[in-house]
Amino acid sequence: MSERDDEAPKLIACRMTFEQRADCCDDLRRKHQRLVVEMYDGGAGVYPVLRTSRWALNQPGDLGDLLRRVRRSWYALGAQRGDDDE
Repeated sequence: MSERDDEAPKLIACRMTFEQRADCCDDLRRKHQRLVVEMYDGGAGVYPVLRTSRWALNQPGDLGDLLRRVRRSWYALGAQRGDDDE
């Protein structure tokens, strides 16, 4: 790494907000459901925080698709790729 790399701005946080139409069993009668994924690098590595009051899935694959999108941002923050990555 060069001195110039040390001076470059470093991405230390990322926030992704997903929104979808509410499912028919939502007891609060919301029109939309929101899932917020925040990722931080506090110096010891990147970690995600998920926030939602309700997030329904139509198919099991929907969760995998969503997590793949999150994973790309996680790596952009500098997370190390592991053996469990596709």
